[in-house]
Amino acid sequence: MENGISVVIPVKNEYKHLKELLPQLLSWVDEILIMDDFSTDDTEKLIKSFAPKVKHFPNTPWNMNESLNTGFSNCNYRWILHLDADERIPDPLKEEILEVIEINPRGLNGYELPRLGYIGSKAITSCGWYPDYALRLFINGKAHHPQLVHVPLQLDGEAGKLKNSMLHYSYRDMEHFIVKFNLYSTWLAKHMLSGEYSRMSVFIKIFLKFPYKYFIQKGFTDGIQGFLISFFDSLYYLVGYLKFLEMRRRK
Repeated sequence: MENGISVVIPVKNEYKHLKELLPQLLSWVDEILIMDDFSTDDTEKLIKSFAPKVKHFPNTPWNMNESLNTGFSNCNYRWILHLDADERIPDPLKEEILEVIEINPRGLNGYELPRLGYIGSKAITSCGWYPDYALRLFINGKAHHPQLVHVPLQLDGEAGKLKNSMLHYSYRDMEHFIVKFNLYSTWLAKHMLSGEYSRMSVFIKIFLKFPYKYFIQKGFTDGIQGFLISFFDSLYYLVGYLKFLEMRRRK
């Protein structure tokens, strides 16, 4: 397999982010695979304008982990970089990635990238949001996603850590935060219903998440955003639990 980088990006109506992200990537990666969950905006039209280097996989249902595994299996280069549409690779990280895939001095199968998350224009450094290392760069065939949402990539072998941070524009504003909150709490309820999440562990997190995020992980240092992140993390488990009870009654 030829040495180079394949990028896999899961999307749903991410035209605005892709319009900025794709040109930044095309100058230094070898192919980009877009796993598209039935987008209704101009995503497909944009992707076609960058063909053949950018490849469109339409109608890929967004159990995101399944779509990512499909993307990984269709990559043609030795290294795979998983990105979300709202993430960016600054130049220092780009140079570090290119150096790693060229040399890989320790012979590792993958690398974790530190991520700096934003709500609007504010960078969040508390609540466990930074450095928030995530396995995103790995050798083709050496990693896969389990089916559970928000369960990290599983790597066959040892992972290293890169130094320079990826930027993650997690939420445009608090309204966007609430939209994602609703989506993720529904996923949590479905996983509880299938037995993949323990009801007891979810119940305990309802009470423990806020003090842990706000005091131990110093959410108070990020002002109102830190408070809301901590509060909604507890609320996420409460709402997920209530949705689970409702789904169970309807069965």
